[in-house]
Amino acid sequence: MAAWILTGIMAAGLAWCGYLSFLIFSATGNSPPDSATVLVLGCKVDADGGPSLSLRSRIEKAAEYLQEHPEAMCIVSGGKGSNEPVSEASVMAQELEELGIAPERIIQEDQSTDTQENMEYSARMIEELGLSREVAVVTDDYHEFRAGELAKNAGLTPYAVPAESVKYLFPANYGRELISMTKFFIEKWI
Repeated sequence: MAAWILTGIMAAGLAWCGYLSFLIFSATGNSPPDSATVLVLGCKVDADGGPSLSLRSRIEKAAEYLQEHPEAMCIVSGGKGSNEPVSEASVMAQELEELGIAPERIIQEDQSTDTQENMEYSARMIEELGLSREVAVVTDDYHEFRAGELAKNAGLTPYAVPAESVKYLFPANYGRELISMTKFFIEKWI
């Protein structure tokens, strides 16, 4: 009897991970309209004040998109974590400028500490500045689904501009995202 219960629990867990994986990988094909506001989500800044590998990937993807859409405005969103010397937003802004993006196109939201706050605080800035509520969300590919759901909760219409994950970090990031999505759905349903 115990073996049947354990098998059932394992099957349910695998089915749940399969469902979440489908959501994760299906979210990256949602291309933004030309009028979208670019919203770049921050992540770890290295101890020397430079971008981590994941943050660099996001910055480069944002720069590529902004160069292809010269009228688009950009919000870089991310505060200063306790283990970071400067805010994620300031690092993203500096790096984007070094990649040729005009500083007047870059708006810094430097108070958020997680993805939910990224969306809420950026939505307020979008409202105050009269920017498009359609947002081209630049984040890691595995993170696009949950980021999009949180953007919708903040009153935004999200589209995906996925940055490719750093290959050797993908297993850990993917596992963490499965846990974060499970938490997201539990909070949504309760």
